[in-house]
Amino acid sequence: MRYLSILSIIIIFILLYACGGSEMEQGDKSYAGGNYTMAINHYLKFKKEHANDSLINKKLALAYFQKGKELYGKTKNIKSFSGNFSKAERYVDSPQDDPGFNKTYSGLLYDLAMAYHNSRPENEVQKEQFFTNTLDYLNLALEFDGNNTQAEEALQKIYDENFEAMFNKGLDLYKRAGREKNNDLYVSAEYYLTRADHFNPGDPKTEEYLSKVRRKTLSILRNSGPVSFCVVGYKKEKGYFLADITASNFTRQTLEIDPQLFQLELDDGSLINVDGKKTADYDNALTEKTTIEPRKLLDGVLAFKLPPKTKVLTMIYTNSDGQEVRKYFP
Repeated sequence: MRYLSILSIIIIFILLYACGGSEMEQGDKSYAGGNYTMAINHYLKFKKEHANDSLINKKLALAYFQKGKELYGKTKNIKSFSGNFSKAERYVDSPQDDPGFNKTYSGLLYDLAMAYHNSRPENEVQKEQFFTNTLDYLNLALEFDGNNTQAEEALQKIYDENFEAMFNKGLDLYKRAGREKNNDLYVSAEYYLTRADHFNPGDPKTEEYLSKVRRKTLSILRNSGPVSFCVVGYKKEKGYFLADITASNFTRQTLEIDPQLFQLELDDGSLINVDGKKTADYDNALTEKTTIEPRKLLDGVLAFKLPPKTKVLTMIYTNSDGQEVRKYFP
């Protein structure tokens, strides 16, 4: 019996040695050999015993990402790439204190962005999603590694190629909206001109027409929701910014509007909350939470204390679910 026990121990040590040591070490060998599924299995087993190990999280993130890239290379199915990237994000979602890891992860983000860029969408909605994902992942690649020249060059190329198309589309819609007296076209024009401004910030023509179209859309109440609002009028008065707003409930249920959830975004990046005390000085002041019945409107005045030498860019309403509605000032 003693002989069998000693033999059993020897066999266990031999098996452990043959397997290459710990689960992490075995995972590293599988990863180096391009067997990412096996690497993930070993890493997950290691993580069960080392839940807070930051190194194993980075290894899992890279293994999942590499697995997705490999599957995409074989199938050209973007879902296999993006699905494994979603799993990688569970373990790493921001740059680490590890330049080597950040560089590798950035390179994989570039590969994912290019996969979206080169994939053929099935419809217009998917086309927009693929385009947005391409830009998002290129920007994220640069967050992880600011020296990723591939990502920087690809992003600039896309911006250059799309700026003119976005500007011309927005300009055409703006002119049509004026001819046809169609508010929906103004909203669409604002979308395209905003995209053009994003692609080529500071372009004088884009800023000129974006300002013009926002003079129109500021007071347009869009049928979107659940809550929508517009700014009917506004002015600066003795250090305060006064806004006459109209809000609407586009649902079939009663909703609540809380004036404290309105904010102004200024050109210095700061956010200004409603000044309830000053608001109360005006007729039709919106000072308390108010319910809106389905398909009904709510009018009210809001006052904000405005720091000197600042410009108001946007009014924002953030509902209880964290959803934002924005109105841009010209």
